[in-house]
Amino acid sequence: MLWDPLKLSGRSGSVTRAIAASALFWAIGCGDASDRPTVTYQAPAGPGVCALEDAPQGTRGTPDIVVHPNIQAIGSASNEVVLGAGYLWVVESTSNTVSRFNPDTARFDAHFIDVGDGRNPYNVAVDAENKRVLITNWLTNSLSVADLNTGKIITEIGADVSGEDAIFDAPQGLTLTPEHIYIANTAYRGPGDYAPGSVTILSRDSLAFVAKLDTAHRNTAYVQAVSTPSGPGVVVVNTGALEVTNQGAFVRGVSSIEVWEERGDPAAPARRTYALEVSEDPRNGAPGRPVVADDTLYFPSATAPAVFKFDLPNRQWLRDTSDPIRLHEKAAPVRDGTFNAALDSRGILYLSALNEDAVYLLDTACDEVLVRAIPVGTSDAQLEGPQHLEVVETAGSTKVYFVMTLSNAMGKITLTFGPEYD
Repeated sequence: MLWDPLKLSGRSGSVTRAIAASALFWAIGCGDASDRPTVTYQAPAGPGVCALEDAPQGTRGTPDIVVHPNIQAIGSASNEVVLGAGYLWVVESTSNTVSRFNPDTARFDAHFIDVGDGRNPYNVAVDAENKRVLITNWLTNSLSVADLNTGKIITEIGADVSGEDAIFDAPQGLTLTPEHIYIANTAYRGPGDYAPGSVTILSRDSLAFVAKLDTAHRNTAYVQAVSTPSGPGVVVVNTGALEVTNQGAFVRGVSSIEVWEERGDPAAPARRTYALEVSEDPRNGAPGRPVVADDTLYFPSATAPAVFKFDLPNRQWLRDTSDPIRLHEKAAPVRDGTFNAALDSRGILYLSALNEDAVYLLDTACDEVLVRAIPVGTSDAQLEGPQHLEVVETAGSTKVYFVMTLSNAMGKITLTFGPEYD
């Protein structure tokens, strides 16, 4: 049984934030920056979807949920929110800034990092060990490195080279292993047009260039550090060439993931590719930003209300394009992505649905949707665009913060779980 609090209807227009499409969105609204919620909604408790061991179906239950759609005004075209060093770091693409928010005190440091005009920052990683914040700049093919404590730009890597010598190529996702920084290069050329993808590797300590390695398929959008039996590894996500039309987003060609293992020479990792089967439905595919759940990887789709699942130790797809985890079964027109996800300590996966102004809850204990289409917008009259989210857990408290890429607001969902989840 699912709890479906609202059947969304009457949305004006449809905006798809394709994973490697340009982040050049302009604001259509402005948050009120109030510390009070503009709207709250509390869900009734109900039966869950996963059975506990030696217990009847559904005894895990659904959490109580309160939605605060607008707790803070943020910069324009917010693309990502990442928890690190005690702060939530918000990438504001067309503001060319990164702001930070303290979830304990609710202090918001607007435009804490300014990467400079025209750079279009896309993703961020916090390197607390080296007291740095790393930001990929999508338009200038560069990586900004800022001081963790002051926000001052220390250096910008790659901005002084171009052409065949370019270190980056429309860089997007990035991740850290103990010794290296990996940056995904989407090689975006225009709508539906991608050159071969690649991954740039830098030394984590010195920031020196190590290598730029071609990938198996196009639109290399994300990288995620993982552990392998031989040591540190990285999962590389080749989302596939995306085409965005007024009918939605479609994946063209092959999409895949690669598993790289660091062995000796960092410029020559051990690599294997695991393609997703090309589906007859062009909306079905396009793995997005990965989420690590123990030895399992979940990949929300950029183009469909679906999630793919990969077994890392056994190196095989558990749920692929032939049998994805579906968030809903809706007749045309399909409400497509983009979806991003975050995982809590209970194994609940939170998925943002940009075109629905909604968040879904997926219980990974059985890979069933626990709560469907929680409305997170302030209004049903326009699309606000929940783009990315992050979980903050403290004793007795679970909060999911999300950023709205169109209405320039950050909101939060507060959840209260029953004792059966402990």
